[in-house]
This record gives sequence, structure tokens and C-alpha cells, in this order.
Amino acid sequence: MLADPKSPYELIAVGLYEQIANGGIEVGAHLPTVKAIAAMNAVSEGTATRAIAFLKEWGLVEASRGRRAAVTVRPERAQTEPEDVEPVVLAAPDEHQAPRKAGLLDLRLCRAGETIRAFTAW
Repeated sequence: MLADPKSPYELIAVGLYEQIANGGIEVGAHLPTVKAIAAMNAVSEGTATRAIAFLKEWGLVEASRGRRAAVTVRPERAQTEPEDVEPVVLAAPDEHQAPRKAGLLDLRLCRAGETIRAFTAW
């Protein structure tokens, strides 16, 4: 799905996606007609058709010429944190290190206690 929709057809497609995901439009139900989508969003019918094409590309609807698009599947909601990724822990500076200049930032990216990458910024 689009993370940052900008064009009118992208905005419409994401809006319809959200309605399907939230159950506002049930699986098996028809989407509004192209004319209705165009009128509701003050866009051309071509723009509305393009938005429906996005939903078809994403596998959420079936649509063909002369037939209204019907919802075939409800999308799964993305998890806020993937299950197989461990949280990032910022390590405190070593007590044995000499004090540094103000404004210097040292970061270490660790996984299972092992430093994977170290970063320094001024």
C-alpha cells in the first residue's frame, strides 16, 4: 500500500482501502460506482477508475469492464512492531571512558548484547 499518497487517485484508493480494512465496506460487497466515487471526491471518472485499479492491483477487489468492483478480501492490519525483530537498545557510555567534548554523541547499535554498529555525531 502507499505510505504517502499524494495524487487524487492515490488518496481515493487509500481511503477505500481504509474503509475495507475497517469493515466499512464488507467482503463480497460492491464498491460505489465510478460515477459515485468521482462525485464524492470531486474528480473525473478517469481518476476514480484509476483508484479502483490500485485496489485491484493490491488484490482487494475484482473488477472488469461493465461490472462494479467487488471486495474480495479484507487486508490484514500491519503490526506496529514485527515479531521477529528485537528492540533496539541504546547502550550507556562506558564508565571508564574519558569525558568528551560537549555536543558529541556516541551511539551503539546492539543485538543480543553484541555491538553491531557504532555511530558518532558532533
